[in-house]
Amino acid sequence: MLDGLGSNTAVQFVGGRLRLEKPGALAEPPLMKELRALVDGMLPRLGRPRPARCW
Repeated sequence: MLDGLGSNTAVQFVGGRLRLEKPGALAEPPLMKELRALVDGMLPRLGRPRPARCW
C-alpha cells in the first residue's frame, strides 16, 4: 500500500502517522462570472425583516 504513495507529495507518513496536505484552490473557470450573474438574476430579492419591538 505504501509503495504507491511515494510519488504523491500530498500524502506522507511522518512518525508512523498519516499526514495529508491541504490541496490548493483551483483556478476559477472563465464563464463563472457569467454563471453567477445568471443565477443571481433568477433569485428573488428579499427585503430584510423589521426588528420586532419588545417593550
